[in-house]
Amino acid sequence: MGYVNIDVTRGVADWGADVFCEKDGLKYVGQVKMYGTSKTKISRKDVMELYGVMAYFDCQGAFFLYSGKRTAEALKAAEKLGIAWYEVNHMDMDERLEEDALPGEINIDYVWDTFIRPLEGKSFVNTQGFENKVIQVTDAYILKESEKGNRTKVKKDWFKWIIDRIRHYGFAEAIDLRNEFHTQASSFVTLIFAQIPMFKVTYNPRRIEFNNKNIGKGNG
Repeated sequence: MGYVNIDVTRGVADWGADVFCEKDGLKYVGQVKMYGTSKTKISRKDVMELYGVMAYFDCQGAFFLYSGKRTAEALKAAEKLGIAWYEVNHMDMDERLEEDALPGEINIDYVWDTFIRPLEGKSFVNTQGFENKVIQVTDAYILKESEKGNRTKVKKDWFKWIIDRIRHYGFAEAIDLRNEFHTQASSFVTLIFAQIPMFKVTYNPRRIEFNNKNIGKGNG
């Protein structure tokens, strides 16, 4: 699109900057928001934060690379602040499998109702040795409680995003979820997938894959 000197950030401690680049002698910062078909929308708050990132890094322009929906307030704020929008489809950007890695009947609703709902009330220990308890499983999120007693809602949409990634590319990495939604809950999502027999979790990096040897098995 005419941008040069493109520098993609590491995705960790990036202050909300996903890419830096230049165009016509000006420095730009870009943020990636691939919400796809999820209910999450790019909000006015997201636009204001990107504008702050632009100022902090002494950039002269900013843009979103996005898929999914945007709120009316986000559009209004972006127009006022001169922030550009570039709609993309990340499914077309990555190398997809010739055939889906997941059987068609394995979708988010099936996984949620069959494997995740029964986890309500159970506790799990992550790789750092910290306990996480599933307090409640609703139609939209998991309410979890950390070892320190802090409660957080972990969205069902994030699990759907992982399943879609596995279906189309054969695997999903927790860092991708973190970069996509700028959430700190990626390790907990991985921990939950580790409780589901039809998925296999490996670490360093945290990766989730379909384990067809355990398809159809319950979670205990």
